[in-house]
Amino acid sequence: MAASENNDDLQSALRLNAELIETVERLQKANEQLREELNLYRSKLFGRSSERHVEDDSQLHLFDLGVQQAENDDVEDDEAIRPRRRRRKKKSEKLPDHLKRKVIEADVPAEQRSCLCCGEEMPIVGTDISNRLDFIPAEFFVWEIHRHKRACCKCKESIAQVPAGEEPCGLTTPIPGSDYGFGVYTQLIVNKFADHLPLYRGEDIFARAGMLIPRNTQFGMLANIAALADVLVELMKSRIVSGDVLGVDDTSVRLQDISLPGKMRTARFWLYRGGEDHPYNVFDFTESRGRDGSLLYTNF
Repeated sequence: MAASENNDDLQSALRLNAELIETVERLQKANEQLREELNLYRSKLFGRSSERHVEDDSQLHLFDLGVQQAENDDVEDDEAIRPRRRRRKKKSEKLPDHLKRKVIEADVPAEQRSCLCCGEEMPIVGTDISNRLDFIPAEFFVWEIHRHKRACCKCKESIAQVPAGEEPCGLTTPIPGSDYGFGVYTQLIVNKFADHLPLYRGEDIFARAGMLIPRNTQFGMLANIAALADVLVELMKSRIVSGDVLGVDDTSVRLQDISLPGKMRTARFWLYRGGEDHPYNVFDFTESRGRDGSLLYTNF
């Protein structure tokens, strides 16, 4: 009797062990499949675009091919039922009305203006107008200012001449005594602060237009313009700090320091933005992120 019970217990233990082994193998397979799915989702979300969809015929598909085929068939059926939309023809962009127009009159020669039937001259009864956008590259020109001298030829005592910088046409340069006019200064500012071009590229642009302006000269011109703009910048600063809201952000830049040969320091560019009552953007530069020099601390 005892031997029979022991044999039954052994058989039960063996069956339980087999079931556990089968359960472990099934869970391992499910775990491996879930791991593969997780890696696939990660590669789609965070992988490089060139690595997100890689076809390899030597590898089995992760999911059931039958399910995929059924889904593809449904998609094909939907596409077959869905009517195709006609592609709209791209319309040419309308040329803005504010652009300057240069009119070209295109008429037939005089010998073709007579009627072939009666010989009478045919008047204009209509005009077809077409537009073509064109561009005139920037070009340099020189203000040649002639300041005439007048003197008395009789007593030779009186001399009259328009002072330099007071020409009747008005000032031609923002910096008294400068060899460059408003247009050159304007283009230099646009190159540097609107198009974010380094000075050596501006030097190349000017050279292609026929005039070489060295970058050290450009730097001096920008410094002179900055001095003129100081009054406006200070006014904008005072207004934005007087408002109820002030937005501030900074970014680090590498700064050369002659006292540290071969090394760079970390400086800061600051952006200050006023509220709706003073919607100005003011940029500033400091050599550190400390309290000294920052508009955020010096005005509060």
